[in-house]
This record gives sequence, structure tokens and C-alpha cells, in this order.
Amino acid sequence: NESIKGKEQMAVDSVFKNLKVLGGFEAENLVFAMDAWSRGLGVSCGHCHNTDNFADDSKHKKGIAREMVMMGNMISEKLKTIDGLSKRPIVNCITCHRGELKPAFRMSEK
Repeated sequence: NESIKGKEQMAVDSVFKNLKVLGGFEAENLVFAMDAWSRGLGVSCGHCHNTDNFADDSKHKKGIAREMVMMGNMISEKLKTIDGLSKRPIVNCITCHRGELKPAFRMSEK
């Protein structure tokens, strides 16, 4: 991503502002995560962000995204306590959303 060129390996919170639930990794990983979340929900950056000021919290959807990240982390931690699952079970946006803004409530007919 051109916006962080030369800063990819720096700590994410030294490159980006107003991170409230993310941290402890390299800046380039935030770019990858945001791209994956965007695809996982089928939305663009502007769905959650003021694209003129990504640190701005004026969009309610950004707060929802933060809550969803925390929920996913809680579920992933709980999954680690279930015997017989993989060594690193994880849920993320794609787990439920499957590329759609609203997750499905039932399986489609085949």
C-alpha cells in the first residue's frame, strides 16, 4: 500500500492513529487485515471509515467493527478450550459474513 511505503515493518500504532482494539503487529498486517475484512463483508473502506481521515470515529459502523473484532477474539479464545479442535482455531469476519454485509441466518438450498 502506497500510504505506508517504507513503514511496513514499523509497529502498527506508530503508523496508524486511533487504534483501539488492534495492536502488537507490523503496520503492513493492518492493511492486509482491512482488505480481508472488506472482502469478508463485501464492502469498501468507506463503509466504516471517513476515507479523508481514517482515524475519525464519526461513522457508527467503525464502532460496530471494533465490537465485532473483540467478539471474534473472545470466540477464538473459547475455541482453544474445546478438546479435539485444531491447535489454532479461529473465527473471523468471513466465518459468518461470507462476503455479505449481513450474515446468513440459514443455509441456502442446493
